[in-house]
Amino acid sequence: MRFIVPKRFFHFTMDRSHSISQQIVRLVADDSATEPDELPPLYHSIDPNALETIIESMSRGHVQFLYAGVTVRIAADGTVELTANAPLGSTKSSGD
Repeated sequence: MRFIVPKRFFHFTMDRSHSISQQIVRLVADDSATEPDELPPLYHSIDPNALETIIESMSRGHVQFLYAGVTVRIAADGTVELTANAPLGSTKSSGD
């Protein structure tokens, strides 16, 4: 038996009218069919100012953190990967 955790990929295009933090909150909210104000504050997971600074200056690599039950991974090329952190055993697949 193996456990499958769904991953979703998005290409992150900077919208200079909103902060990176606001965009991440909106992306997680949209993906989970939740209103942004129903999610916990981002600062409970990561310092939003530090996130802004790192993403704006990043030329390679990635930043990864857990937010609202989702692992958020932001690569230097703008790709955002969301991985749901389902409780162990909640999504099952038969096999190996």
